[in-house]
Amino acid sequence: MSTIKDKSVDFAFIAAVSELLFALLPFAVVFIVFTYQEKGWTTYLMAPEWAFASALLFGQSIVKLVQGVLNPSVNANSPAVTLVISLLIVFGLVPSMVLLAIVLTGTAPPLWIGVTQVILAIIASIVFVVFAAVAHDFANP
Repeated sequence: MSTIKDKSVDFAFIAAVSELLFALLPFAVVFIVFTYQEKGWTTYLMAPEWAFASALLFGQSIVKLVQGVLNPSVNANSPAVTLVISLLIVFGLVPSMVLLAIVLTGTAPPLWIGVTQVILAIIASIVFVVFAAVAHDFANP
């Protein structure tokens, strides 16, 4: 006999798979087009859509997790927290990691890469101090 909790898990899983299918839809289109164009499997495997999909799905996974943990009916600030986390990842963490990868490739990157690294490090330091202080206040009321 299934319980209401079991049904909500089933519903959540079905809803998640339904959303995922639309994220995967472009792969079906690319596969059909590449097959029509008689391109090989390696062309399909090397398509940049894989990286785009990974980035989008990981990002959406984080947003979904935060939304699930911070229920808006319990905490009115949860949509703002989700937005801030998304902004930090999209405009902070990812650009920092891309710059790191560029610098580590061994080629001589342009000066703007170095300047951007320093600017991001300064911004990251400020954000860290602010968020660490806020987290400390919430942890120790």
